[in-house]
Amino acid sequence: MGKSIEQGIIVSIGNQKGGVGKSVITSLVANYIHKKWGHKYKIIVVDCDDLQGSLYNLRIRELREKNEAESGLLG
Repeated sequence: MGKSIEQGIIVSIGNQKGGVGKSVITSLVANYIHKKWGHKYKIIVVDCDDLQGSLYNLRIRELREKNEAESGLLG
């Protein structure tokens, strides 16, 4: 899956073409690692797409939906 080092695991996801789902895949992989090994490793996600910041926007939307669900605003 990635390079295992003493301090953790390094996973890199990249593609030169835009719009291929890198941010979505990155967030899904980070979520999987957190759920599976979050007790053992701290998870850091770095989005290098400074023009769109789509991973940041995905996380903001996810947090907003979570807050709304906890408030009982979602079905």
